[in-house]
Amino acid sequence: MSSTPTLAEALRQIAAKSADSVAFTGARGEMLATYGDLLTNADAQMEEFRQHGVELGDRVLVEMVPEVALIGKLLALWSLGATVVPLRVGEPHGSQEVLADALEARFLCHEQTLKKRSSGRVHEDRGDVLLVMTSGSTGAPKAVRHSHSSVQAGCAMVAKAWGWTAADGLILMLPLTHVHGLIIGLLGSLLLGARIRLFASFDARAVATAAETGATMFFGVPTMYHRIVE
Repeated sequence: MSSTPTLAEALRQIAAKSADSVAFTGARGEMLATYGDLLTNADAQMEEFRQHGVELGDRVLVEMVPEVALIGKLLALWSLGATVVPLRVGEPHGSQEVLADALEARFLCHEQTLKKRSSGRVHEDRGDVLLVMTSGSTGAPKAVRHSHSSVQAGCAMVAKAWGWTAADGLILMLPLTHVHGLIIGLLGSLLLGARIRLFASFDARAVATAAETGATMFFGVPTMYHRIVE
């Protein structure tokens, strides 16, 4: 049997160890939530989700609204053994339902509210924490599996290669449906006990402000860097 902790266990261990450390800050570095706050929020939502019937093997579609409350929601779902399917903010509800049908998901988190669907089923637990949809640029979108171990291994390798530590603060402006934004950016920071400045969207001037007020890292795509240079 593998001794690797689940993603939820690993996140909880870090959060408990760093309970008084700042997890999320605002645009100018003001404190929004500590790691202890994250645990408290996750535990409250976990109890709510358990009462709704979420269990091991469930697939839950979640709108990835870049807010602190979302992180507690993800940790709560993973603690119950659910697999999260990230949804783009603003995705038409009809499209969400089509995807939920295709994945036979029993739950959909729409506008921050968890709703149980009339269809779907509990799936066999295969160790998945995420099913991330591909863009569809080279064919029909496909659901890509990410496991407890693959997420943690990927984050650990990047942290080692970059010398990333708990002392760093990440400017996170990538969409949370973006694998780099969600797995490396968000989860990579949390697994280190580092700080995150979570923005709703990209703003070139906000990057400069954050860099001048304590942030040490920024992830972007070429278009973002081009706009920063301009």
